[in-house]
Amino acid sequence: MQHTLNLVASLNRTGIFQKRGFFQWINFVFNRVDESRVKEIGPDRAAAEWILRLGGTVKFFSLETWSTDYNRLPSGSRDELKLEAIDAAGISMTDNGLEHLAGLRKLQVLNLSGCKYLGDGGLVHLAHVKDSLKHLDLSCIPSITEKGLPSLYCLRFVAGFLCHKLSSSVPSPPTPPHAP
Repeated sequence: MQHTLNLVASLNRTGIFQKRGFFQWINFVFNRVDESRVKEIGPDRAAAEWILRLGGTVKFFSLETWSTDYNRLPSGSRDELKLEAIDAAGISMTDNGLEHLAGLRKLQVLNLSGCKYLGDGGLVHLAHVKDSLKHLDLSCIPSITEKGLPSLYCLRFVAGFLCHKLSSSVPSPPTPPHAP
């Protein structure tokens, strides 16, 4: 509890809490990596808990079905439970939330479509899964522009990649005047 109060106080000093409002603060807190939890249960389980808390789904290699309920995550050792896929379509994931990808050595599928709080800055965290990721969906994310796409060059084995309906930082050409 004291840690949360200290966090609120630090956000108040920086002005983030007043500028972004309560719901932005909630997104910040829910996307923050809890290092002690990662050490306790491993990066795959911690990332699964994070995705499920935000409303997404996850798939482990050892299971045939997708996990959709935080309270029904499978038990097993950190060596047994390895994430194969994350479906985070449309959840309130933020740039700093993608830090949860650190330590995921076997993640092959990552669907981030429609995550409106993601931006160019978060794409650098995809480097954590550069050796395993095979499918990536970045479609319909308005805050990702072509400026962030160079962060994806490190992804070695991506065979399937979707990125339609992204924003462009290049201004559109002016509309020509209509002839009379």
